[in-house]
Amino acid sequence: MSKNVVLLAMSTLPMSTLPMSTLPSRIREYRFNWDNEDNSNNSGYSYYSQLEPISRMIKEKEGSLDYVIILATGDTKKRGEYTIIEDGKEKKINTSAVEFYKERMKKTGVGLKDDQIVIVDMEEDNFLPAISRSIREIRTYWDKNQGPDRPKLWIDTQGGLRNINLVLNAVISLLKLDNIEPAGIYYVNFNQNNPIQSIAEQTRTYQIFQFVSGLNEFIRSGRAEQLTDYYEKIQGSIPEDVAKMRDIAEDIQMCDMDRFDQHLGEFREICRRKPDSAAEDELMKLFRDQIEKDYGPLLRDDCDGLDVVEWFYKKGFYQQAITYVESRMPQEWIKIGLITHEIEDSAIESYKSDNKLFQSGASLIVNGIVHACLDCRNWTAVCEENGHCHDLSDLKNGRRGWCRNTRRIRNNNNTINFRLGSHQDPEYDAYIHTDKLDEFMDLLLLYRMLKGERNKFNHMSKDEPRASKEKLGAVIKKLIETGRIVYGKIC
Repeated sequence: MSKNVVLLAMSTLPMSTLPMSTLPSRIREYRFNWDNEDNSNNSGYSYYSQLEPISRMIKEKEGSLDYVIILATGDTKKRGEYTIIEDGKEKKINTSAVEFYKERMKKTGVGLKDDQIVIVDMEEDNFLPAISRSIREIRTYWDKNQGPDRPKLWIDTQGGLRNINLVLNAVISLLKLDNIEPAGIYYVNFNQNNPIQSIAEQTRTYQIFQFVSGLNEFIRSGRAEQLTDYYEKIQGSIPEDVAKMRDIAEDIQMCDMDRFDQHLGEFREICRRKPDSAAEDELMKLFRDQIEKDYGPLLRDDCDGLDVVEWFYKKGFYQQAITYVESRMPQEWIKIGLITHEIEDSAIESYKSDNKLFQSGASLIVNGIVHACLDCRNWTAVCEENGHCHDLSDLKNGRRGWCRNTRRIRNNNNTINFRLGSHQDPEYDAYIHTDKLDEFMDLLLLYRMLKGERNKFNHMSKDEPRASKEKLGAVIKKLIETGRIVYGKIC
């Protein structure tokens, strides 16, 4: 049988309601019960300590209460004079809130020994030590109780300071990193006018924190585990759009840009046919609103590759950004008509087969144009082997001499002669459909630099210097800005 652990925050015992009174405060008797089809005690159970009910319910329902961690402020450990009526007799007692809870556990048959109760000191203006100590105690208990019947953690939110829920939520969130999650979260739904106070479950409320945390994690880091965990627990299944977001998150993590584009298109279609808002729960509406705000232009039908690269750039996903530039942008340039050519598909496939190449035909064509126009010997990446990083303010230096002045290309009807491989291979014509030829040449060079940097990432080269995050970000940003100029003048 699993052992049961309760985490609770102690409340102080009642103070006298009479101003300047020297009489002891009275600890009153109340009754509690819980909703359970196996519980036939309609008259409820007697209790005096605010923190009794849930501990006793766990003992009754689960068969044992094995360990209790009490968050206790200095006031809950101070002794005072109180009166209490038990068995029809009034008596005076000198106790503290913590001691009184422990005494009640013994009197009501819960049977906790002193070594089964841990007191965690908590300061009202500094919760962090208490949070840290609570987590260590729970982790240690879990480590000592390995086996098929793992312990169960129960959270009692009844007592403590006004903002104790923030402390408990922090503990719950951090324990999740160790795969320790509450089996239940409860409080006493106290109403002075009710003869019997009911225990209410709060687990669903705290799972909303998991949802919000999961949504934030996805927006900031592209991970979807918390979101999918939340829906599996609450609904037993994952909504279609959340599942698709998980696919996109996995594509981002794996730098799989082909599948990223595929799943992004599928998610765009899901968003287009989203259900009537009246039929959705509020959290799903929140999810949709936040995702649509975050993804912005990526969900539009006219989304282009620059939108995707900019989205990666703004999130700091630089490796994904340069992977997308290298693998997807050449295809887009040909698809949107920025570059056209006269090569037959069969010729491209034959060349790939003869040379055992696996890159796309579009990449072969763009790389051929790059080698025809750019100084590929001295401009191989953002930072070269000698540690020199290129100056983005003078990109013309990265061109071959013949095209530093683009007038020659313009006079040749925007035609560039290029080869797929070496100078022994056939020569073809490419047509550049923009009147921003200088910016187009800069775009090619920035593509070339990022491609070289991406190769360093892939090969995990130790010998070649890598660009700093700041420098790499500057090149990505420059590519986006330059691309926007070129895209705006496609003719």
